[in-house]
Amino acid sequence: MWQHYTWLAGVLLSPLLLGALTPWGQAVVGCLFGAGALILANKWGAYNRPLLSPLLRWLVVGVILLPLIPLPATITAWLSPERAALANSFPIEMDAHPSWLTLAISPAGLVQRVWELCLVFTAFSLARLGAQNPGFPRTLAHFILAAVLLLTASDLWLRLSGGKALLGIWPNRWEYAAGTFPNRNHFANWIFVACLFSLGMFYRYYRPFHAAREHHLPHEERSVSAGWFVLLILGGGLAAAIATGSRAGFAAWLSGLAVWLGLLAKRSRSRSRWISMLTVLLVFAGIGFLMSNLLVERLARSNDFAFKAGIWMQSLKIALKFPVSGIGMGGFAAAFNHYKTHTGDKTFWHAENEFVELVVETGFLGSLLIGLVLYLAARSIIRMAWRGKTSEPELYFGAVAALAAFAVHACFEFVFRIPANAILAGTLAGLAVGLREQPQQPEVIGPVTRRQFLLNLGWGAFLLLMAILQGAGAWQLALASSAPSPNEKSAGIRNAMTLQPWVSGNYIALARAEADILATMNRQQQIARLPEIRRHLNAGLEWNPLDWELRLERAWLDLAFSTNLVQARHEAWETVRLNPLNAQIPLRFARHFIRRDPVTGAAFLKAAIQTDPSLLRTALEMAWQAERDPRLLWSLTPDTPEALLTLSDFAAQAGLADMAAQALAPLAGRINEVELAHKFLSLGRLEQALACLPKQLASSEARLLQIEIYIKLKKYQDAIHIAELVFRGSPFGRRMITPFSNAPDNPAENLQAAESLRKLLRQGPLTLETARPHAEQIFALPPKQRDLSLLNELADRFPAEHRFLWMIFQTQSELEQTAAAADTALKLARRVTSL
Repeated sequence: MWQHYTWLAGVLLSPLLLGALTPWGQAVVGCLFGAGALILANKWGAYNRPLLSPLLRWLVVGVILLPLIPLPATITAWLSPERAALANSFPIEMDAHPSWLTLAISPAGLVQRVWELCLVFTAFSLARLGAQNPGFPRTLAHFILAAVLLLTASDLWLRLSGGKALLGIWPNRWEYAAGTFPNRNHFANWIFVACLFSLGMFYRYYRPFHAAREHHLPHEERSVSAGWFVLLILGGGLAAAIATGSRAGFAAWLSGLAVWLGLLAKRSRSRSRWISMLTVLLVFAGIGFLMSNLLVERLARSNDFAFKAGIWMQSLKIALKFPVSGIGMGGFAAAFNHYKTHTGDKTFWHAENEFVELVVETGFLGSLLIGLVLYLAARSIIRMAWRGKTSEPELYFGAVAALAAFAVHACFEFVFRIPANAILAGTLAGLAVGLREQPQQPEVIGPVTRRQFLLNLGWGAFLLLMAILQGAGAWQLALASSAPSPNEKSAGIRNAMTLQPWVSGNYIALARAEADILATMNRQQQIARLPEIRRHLNAGLEWNPLDWELRLERAWLDLAFSTNLVQARHEAWETVRLNPLNAQIPLRFARHFIRRDPVTGAAFLKAAIQTDPSLLRTALEMAWQAERDPRLLWSLTPDTPEALLTLSDFAAQAGLADMAAQALAPLAGRINEVELAHKFLSLGRLEQALACLPKQLASSEARLLQIEIYIKLKKYQDAIHIAELVFRGSPFGRRMITPFSNAPDNPAENLQAAESLRKLLRQGPLTLETARPHAEQIFALPPKQRDLSLLNELADRFPAEHRFLWMIFQTQSELEQTAAAADTALKLARRVTSL
């Protein structure tokens, strides 16, 4: 049994090492798996009934590996015309056309994906082998329970530490982490799947399934206290998983519980077992209720599913372009960046649905083949769970429920792309297959054949070698990042590239390090060194020809140091075409070219604007700073209302009033008339502003604007006429025309009221009730005797009392102060329309 501890440690550590996403994590897991394969080399394959026919096995291997093999370009074009078209559109060197071509659009991504699948295959095979040992399933469950406990503790640590770093080591850059996973959904998936499997351990300790067991379980192997301890660990893990708010994970968990209930209904008639399940469900429901705040909040967001559905539809459209061979595993991000039709500069590494991504990567034929294999495996496992007997039925049922939950979650997330999650699923699948085969194996298993032994040794050595290369490459990169000089940094990156030539990030890091070195050299030294750097970058593009970031680095390097500017310009445009919806790429190239080559700079600006119209203002500013030519601004502006408005605003700010007005002229009938009139008014084009307004003014806003235009045109009587129509037609307007009270007919008394009001204003606060009768007495005087300063002061003190302002308007009108009356009328109209 101890021989399995090495690779089981890899299963335990994989989720704790950032989900084995990093080179370090995969190196550790790979070394443990390789060592486990070597230790078990004399047992692995001693007795295994073949799961698949040889033909089906080789077809599956071919579907995965064939895209990695270079084929004559004509054959590649016949199998995948779109792949050949991409190679012609994006050659490694300008005007170069390869005679040999892989079906995979990213050989580098395929190599990395195959390495990860090798780890999953090893976990599956060793778990299948381990299932022949009676004690292995329990040992595996103990390892997984230990991992659940550690992951729960890590998530608690992350929350208590403010969520800044995972285990205090890895920074939480995206604020999306949970436990030791950068993505909370993947953390929830691992926990939910592990808990569903480990629930079988609870039943084994507490209420074993005797009817489904091949041999009776001795009483000494049962322990009620151990069962409740298992349930305690599962409760903590479940609380951590639900607290992440993962909706798909929670749906997967419910699906797994439904499978458990179905198996319980089919394979058990024990009332106590049903009571225990009800108890477990109540405990889990209580935990879910306590930890469900974030989950409920995220469930309320209805647009997230539609967003993911949009990604699936775009992914399937990509699959239609590569129907036979697919794009090759590991190439999704490169393909999606090129073909996507929305989401701008965002990069999607995966399709958010494992089955959709499988179709994109392997084509329709490949996905049908792999789907057939999965169907055959699932059918045999389900049949055994439904009516067969096995040595560990509780753990077998747990594995079935866990795998069902994993499949449900895979419909909404890229969980199988995370090595730790995929390894867990592979391990549970291997255990289920091994337990299904166990009743059919002979009592005495002989040694493996010499050929099988050598194959096992070779496989273990291969895993160790790949893991060591990955670890050594990561080590070299770590040394390079802390190197004191650019030359030492470049040397360390080159060492990492030698160890792992398929890693695109190494080439990008090399380009940046070499740029720092070139910046310290004279021109002759730069020209001499650049071809060698380009050879390295081109080697990286051979591995990943559609990597827009690598092409971007090469283009910048050539623009900065190359003597072949035609080639550099061509490479810049290639990068733009490779990721056409990322408007920042052409925008940055435009900044480089706009002063050196305004024509080319303007072309890049047009590309940026076409992708993201909101960048027009930035583009106009760049173009105007580089070359103060209005023709250049016009050439950048599309004939759309939004673009013309932006051009008008920019021109007005730059002091180009005529150009601003010219930009507004084509908008007549294309945007709201009042908005257009406002724009003309702000430019001082009064006649044009007036002409924009409709003849029948339906809105108060249009009437107010017309009044303002008339005032600026000094057509005061027209302004007053329109204003009176506004406020006299309003209930509020009619109310302000009505006197507060009847004023005396005695002029002397009314004059005295004006003097009394002055004293009251000087003395201090004045109430509205006191001010109203005094104002009426002042207004009862002949127009020339009315004190407008007093009325203005009352209007300022009591802005809510509009009759004071109306008294001022009437007085100004009667005194034939038409300009002032028009301004006051506009104020009155605005106040009335705002009520």
